[in-house]
This record gives sequence, structure tokens and C-alpha cells, in this order.
Amino acid sequence: MTVLDAARINVAPVAAGDALTYLSGRALDAARWQPLLDHLATCPGGLLATVLSTPWRLCLAATVYQQDGDPAELLALPDADALHEHLLTRFIPAVTRTVPNPRGYTTDDVHRWLHHLTTHLDPTGTLPSTTPAGVKATDLVLHELWPLAGRTRIRTTDALL
Repeated sequence: MTVLDAARINVAPVAAGDALTYLSGRALDAARWQPLLDHLATCPGGLLATVLSTPWRLCLAATVYQQDGDPAELLALPDADALHEHLLTRFIPAVTRTVPNPRGYTTDDVHRWLHHLTTHLDPTGTLPSTTPAGVKATDLVLHELWPLAGRTRIRTTDALL
């Protein structure tokens, strides 16, 4: 069976041992990661292991601390919300530093673009009755993003076409 044939996909929590293996394999500087890895090994049911039990948050942690910073600072955060906020705040700067960026996009550029995209999400969670089945209020629908280009550019393109 392929993913295309699947009626539903459940994302299972990442076990602490699997998280340890994943983070160990991604660590460029093992000594920098050791306090966090030790904590995950000794407290597999703790707050940090629970927060990092989702693939998304595990990826956030690995990306945020891939090249620099101290992953042990995650141990000092008081709750799941603080951990999540900490990782999200540092994600865009980490990505703009670690991935090829030939055009020199800044963290502010990326943040501004993502913020602009969110203006096309429905914050109320409700959708008009004309919305196709299966679309959620938090989905970005590609063919509805044309207003992002701005009125002048759209009118100019329309006139040229």
C-alpha cells in the first residue's frame, strides 16, 4: 500500500530512544548536545521527551541547534508552551543560516512573507459555503493566493494577457 492509497495516516509519537538516535545522528558537535541527550536518556517520560515526541518539534530542535547554540537551554524552560515558543522563535533564523541562500534573504524577509501568507488564513476557523470539501480554514489554497501580487500587478498582467 502506498501513501496515495491510504485512507488515513496517523503520526505516532516519537519514542525517546528514537528521538535520541535522531538527534545524535544530526549533531555536528556531539559534546554540545550531550547534556540534552543525557536528559532524554534518563527521563524518557519527562517534559522535554514529551515535547520532542512529535516529528515537527523534534525537527525544530534539530534544526535550531544544528550549527550553533546550546541545546541544553531547553532543559531550563518551564513548560511545553515555553519550549514550543522557544523553538519556533529560533527556527526561521536557524534555517536562513543553515540552508543555501544565494539571494541573501534575511530572517525579516522570511518572517514578513510568512506573516503575509497568514493573512489569507481564516482565523475564525469557519469557511464560506462555497469552499470545496476537504479544505480547512487553516489551508492555503494556491489558486486563491493571486491577490498577494497586488492590484496593479494583477491588472497589468490581465491587460497583457
